Amino acid sequence: MKLSRNAIEIINGCLLGDGSIFQDRGKYFRFKLTAKDKRLVKWVGNKLKDLGNVYFTKDKRNDTYILYFSHSSLKKLRKRWYTKLNGKTQKIVPKDLDITPTTLLFWYLGDGSLIRHRNPNRVPWIVLATNNFLREDVETLTKKNSRN
Repeated sequence: MKLSRNAIEIINGCLLGDGSIFQDRGKYFRFKLTAKDKRLVKWVGNKLKDLGNVYFTKDKRNDTYILYFSHSSLKKLRKRWYTKLNGKTQKIVPKDLDITPTTLLFWYLGDGSLIRHRNPNRVPWIVLATNNFLREDVETLTKKNSRN
């Protein structure tokens, strides 16, 4: 079964945050989402469970919840999202990434925050973390988001 457009948008949004795709035992590809909020991890898992294998666990060392999702299409997604730079694997933003409302939602849920002003009459800011992305990737995301 192929990943639906909605599932790809969810995974893309999570990958803009702390989500990752890794290769397990040299041949299997898995999507991993870690969060403090158990409900978020379960909700994302429920969105993906009909498309592939979903497994949940808790990391007691840092009190977080982890979702693992397996699907044959993840190999292709990993090739889009990761590259080798200076001998290390680096997550990058695909140039052709479509920033949809669903992608933005899952990016915000995973790595966003709402900054409220002291003055209640001012509109709060939404901040989306881009800490580990290359400068050119952040510029690409800024341009894409300014068009939406």
